[in-house]
Amino acid sequence: TKETEETPDMVVQQQVADILSEHFQPDGIVVKALEWALKKEGHIMELTRMRALGSLFSMLNECVRRIITYNNNHTDFPLSTDAMEQYVPKFVVYSLIWAFAGDS
Repeated sequence: TKETEETPDMVVQQQVADILSEHFQPDGIVVKALEWALKKEGHIMELTRMRALGSLFSMLNECVRRIITYNNNHTDFPLSTDAMEQYVPKFVVYSLIWAFAGDS
């Protein structure tokens, strides 16, 4: 049925989620970076866990949107899984910098 049919956008979301999952493990870069940022002094605004994570998730949503937009604009050659596996971790680092230290 149409309700259970996966759209190309949903496939991209799942692929990105799979790539991101390792970074959100207890010993992953997201947890370590958040712990570091919360201990760091010198933030212009008070850094809260919720605001930092909200910013991070907003930026990671943008990562998915960019891939979907690229795929929609390049239907002949959408972004490969290998390319996503290279792009997403770089976008994670970019997002961590802005979400956790952007107001320092």
